[in-house]
Amino acid sequence: MIQRIQSIYLLLSVIFSIVAVAAPIPYAFSGETALHFNGQIALVVLAAIIAVVSLANIFLFRNRKLQMTICNVITALTVIMIFVAGYFSVAHEAIPDVPHYGTALPGLVLVANLLAKRGIKADEDLVRSADRLR
Repeated sequence: MIQRIQSIYLLLSVIFSIVAVAAPIPYAFSGETALHFNGQIALVVLAAIIAVVSLANIFLFRNRKLQMTICNVITALTVIMIFVAGYFSVAHEAIPDVPHYGTALPGLVLVANLLAKRGIKADEDLVRSADRLR
């Protein structure tokens, strides 16, 4: 199960979403402190849900259709997290200066999830082609 490439991508998605909680997001404001995920409850909850669902999705390797559906849900949650993080960074009263590494983490979660979905789809296509040969 873990040797499948989509399991590795889902594990990366879990790691990136956990690291995102402690990382500064989009901008440092006026050279002072950066906006953090852990200061915003909505972002922490979204990151935790994404991490738990991605981890649970690794163990659903016997049901590839459900895995693809859950990947779609994770993608939607990640896009919501990106928009919420963008809202909080724009709603902050200071002027943005410098992007931080936390800016890339929700995007990396999204990319890892899309790569996992592509791997799951490849497995499903392989199984379907093998079923046609029987």
